Amino acid sequence: MTDGSTPDRRMSIGEHLEELRQRIIYSLIGVAVGAAGCLIIGKGLVKILYRPLRSALATSGLDVRINTFAPTEPFMIYLKVSLVAGLIIASPWVLYQIWRFISIGMHKAEQRVVHVLAPFSASMTTIGVAFMYFVMLPICLWFFISFGASFPSPGEHKPGWLHQLLDGPNQIETTAPTFIVDNKQITQPAWPLLREVPTNPKEGQIWIKVPEYQIHTYFDGHIHTITTTSQSASLIRPVIGLGQYISFVVVLTIGIVVAFQLPVIMFVLGWTQLIDPSWLAHYRRHCIFACFALGMILTPSDPYSMIVLALPLWGLYELGLVLMRSVYKPSAGLDL
Repeated sequence: MTDGSTPDRRMSIGEHLEELRQRIIYSLIGVAVGAAGCLIIGKGLVKILYRPLRSALATSGLDVRINTFAPTEPFMIYLKVSLVAGLIIASPWVLYQIWRFISIGMHKAEQRVVHVLAPFSASMTTIGVAFMYFVMLPICLWFFISFGASFPSPGEHKPGWLHQLLDGPNQIETTAPTFIVDNKQITQPAWPLLREVPTNPKEGQIWIKVPEYQIHTYFDGHIHTITTTSQSASLIRPVIGLGQYISFVVVLTIGIVVAFQLPVIMFVLGWTQLIDPSWLAHYRRHCIFACFALGMILTPSDPYSMIVLALPLWGLYELGLVLMRSVYKPSAGLDL
């Protein structure tokens, strides 16, 4: 018989191990199904992750294509993104299996709290991922790429006196290219400057996309892009690897997701009576400083991304205080 304050029944060590094995198998099956489904759309997922980088490169007038440095890298990145996405999709199922295992030894009051805590943590994770993709990642990429593009121009190459002496004059007579069609000389018309892609481009149509000043041409049903450079271009040209970029996104996502669990952690600390919320409120200034320190640690070391993460962390800290006060039950005689 149970009294509501103890687990429903006692299990032997063998039964616990068998239950653990069963939950692990179910979890792995769920992850495998999620990963198999994501393999179908793996290339599309890579493209979605690439969009913020493309936007930052295009805004800086750089080539929007990304590089790979090994023959196997595209395939390995495709697998990595698909498996991580499958794990994320299957995470509710995995958490449910973990919950089924640990709930056996929990009191009913603890089970009720976990029923609230689990969806709250999942919601904060979803919000953190959205914040990373739509806010933090574009700001980080904009800062670093624009910073590289802000370096001075290498300037026009001028041979030294020794090269001029050995190579002779550096002026070479050239003639403008001409096109002969049906025994008639055709002059190439000036390419138009367009801010938007033509709605229905014609085969062979050429235009210059501004403000990026990229040459676009349409043939074989696709738009092909050529990135131009000028004498005012930065002496630094970023060569970004696909694997490096995906690793950067993964690390940034993990840091932000962990940071967004702050209200969940504070809720647990208040519910378990480990920390008095009035004590945290008393040291609010120190906690705000800690939020900015975490913003510096969990993001790349630029002031923009640090501030953009620190301000939401501050808001999450204030939310955590509210949640702590709602569940904290001070001992008798404790003055709040």
